Amino acid sequence: MVDISIVVPAYKEKENIAKTILALEAYAIKQPENIEIIIAIDGCQETFDAAYPYESELTSVNLSTPNQGKGWALKYGLQFAKGKYVVFYDAGLDFPVENISLVIATLQITEAPVVIGSKRARGSVIQYPFFRRVISACAQLTTFALFGLGVSDTQVGLKGFEREKITFIMDQMVVKRYAFDIEMLVLARYYKYVILEVPVRLYLNLTASGVTYKTTRDTFVDTLGIFYRLRILRYYQKQVKKLKNKKATP
Repeated sequence: MVDISIVVPAYKEKENIAKTILALEAYAIKQPENIEIIIAIDGCQETFDAAYPYESELTSVNLSTPNQGKGWALKYGLQFAKGKYVVFYDAGLDFPVENISLVIATLQITEAPVVIGSKRARGSVIQYPFFRRVISACAQLTTFALFGLGVSDTQVGLKGFEREKITFIMDQMVVKRYAFDIEMLVLARYYKYVILEVPVRLYLNLTASGVTYKTTRDTFVDTLGIFYRLRILRYYQKQVKKLKNKKATP
């Protein structure tokens, strides 16, 4: 029986994926819970070739083609998850694997369905460039202005969920690439799920996939799209009605 599923999305991570798998396996075997590791590679054969030799009883390596974005990779990886809880963890080891323990413990102790890592939570230790701090701050201000999520950081690549809750959310998500974290949390808040933040240790790995002008621009565009669907089209609200009607149909 699997208790925890760790889903790792990966794109151009051939330099980091083996180290990520080995670190996660070393972590997993020391934990009291039964943990599975799911590598979800988003359309990059080089990353798959680097990861596949490390497939094991603990770790499955899965390739989805063509490339569709990190949000899609997470959704793809989630379908293989068997644990009661699911942790999304970025490849590249920006966050030491020990960060996962606080997420898992918070999920278990508080029974909150959503627990996210936050660079701004008290106790966080972060080392990353000034320009990334500026981009992050601007993103958070935009998110607060549009949605009022009530969380201090949406973009950290370490998040934990009850599997049933995140599966329900992801079934309704539209964003496949850049603003998937924001859409995920917007939906969690819309469904009135409790979202807790925990501190993280972050040491930015500059050899991993980075933030560019294009990704920043496209994240902003995707975020506006989420606002449009939520506040104007009321797309998500209509999805809820469809689900309720489906359940009510004998």
